[in-house]
Amino acid sequence: MASRRLKHPLDPAANAAANRTFWANHPDLKGQRLSPDSDVHLRREWVDNYLAAGGALETEPNTPPAAVAAPCAEPPFDCQDAWSKCESEADAIINKSSDPVQRNKNFNAAYARMYLEDPKLEWLGAAS
Repeated sequence: MASRRLKHPLDPAANAAANRTFWANHPDLKGQRLSPDSDVHLRREWVDNYLAAGGALETEPNTPPAAVAAPCAEPPFDCQDAWSKCESEADAIINKSSDPVQRNKNFNAAYARMYLEDPKLEWLGAAS
C-alpha cells in the first residue's frame, strides 16, 4: 500500500469526527489517543476515519520522476574517501606510541577531531 501523508495542520472537525468514530469502534481504548508506537492497523483505521470525515492528504508534486526538484547543496558524501582518511589516521596513531593506554587516548582524540571536522561521521563521535 502506498504511503499516505495527512495534510497539516489537521482539520479540527475531521479530527474530532475521526476520534469519535474510532473510539466508538474501540471502547477498550477508553478515549486514549494513538501513539507513534501504536498498532499500524489501528493507525490506518484512524486515518481512514479522518479521510472519510473530510480530512485531506498531502498532494504529490507535479514533477516527473526523472526531474530534479532541487540540486544538492553540497557534494555527496564519499565513504571511500572517509574510510581512507580514517585508516591513515589510525596508522599514524599506531606508530606514534607502543603504550596501549596512550595509544587509546590518541585514538579517542583522533575520533573526536575527525567527528568535529565532519559530523556526518556519527560513529566517530560515539567512539570518542
